[in-house]
Formats: sequence, C-alpha cells, structure tokens
Amino acid sequence: MDYPYPPSAAIDHAWGEVVREARSRGIRIQDVQLPPLTDGELVLDVWFFYEYEADVEAYEQDRTNEWVEEKFVKELDAAKKQFGFSELPETRCMFDSTENVKKNYQGSYYLRFK
Repeated sequence: MDYPYPPSAAIDHAWGEVVREARSRGIRIQDVQLPPLTDGELVLDVWFFYEYEADVEAYEQDRTNEWVEEKFVKELDAAKKQFGFSELPETRCMFDSTENVKKNYQGSYYLRFK
C-alpha cells in the first residue's frame, strides 16, 4: 500500500545511512532526533547533533552540513519504493551539538525542542 509520506522506518533508514557514511568520513554525528510535529505541520525536521559546538561551526564552514542534508534527502527519496510511499515532505535538517544540549538544556532534547 502506498502512503503519501514516509513512515518512520524509512526516516530511520535514511538517517542511518547518513550516519554510517558520515562516520566513515570522520564526521562526528553523535545523535539524530525528530522533534514532534505540531498539529497540521507537514514539515519533517531532522536534527543532527555533533559532539561539540565547534563542530557545528566547522561543518557549516566546510559545507559538511550541506552534504549531510543532501545525503539525507537523497537516501529518503531512494527509500520510496522499499517503504511504499510516494512523496517527500518539505524536509529541514538542523544542526546542533550534544555539548550545547548538556550545557544549556540540562542534557534534555525535550527542553531543546521546546
């Protein structure tokens, strides 16, 4: 059965592929999170957390963040047939660090997204 938007298994698969290749390139992605959608929102926000705040800045400068976002969208698009969905929602990749979450949000992603 075709669904219009990707199921969570497809999203998990896509970010798993990104993390796997990123780590082989020495990119330190520590975690990936999906904040809850708000009512009626059809935007997929995917947060990639690097280890340190300095990583976020360095990866912005050398365009690693751009590569991560392009790779995620490409992997999600490639998963259409395997996971039975027909459309990609608007996708936004956000970048932060686990260092920032620990320092400013008591280590809580819930507080970070609030």
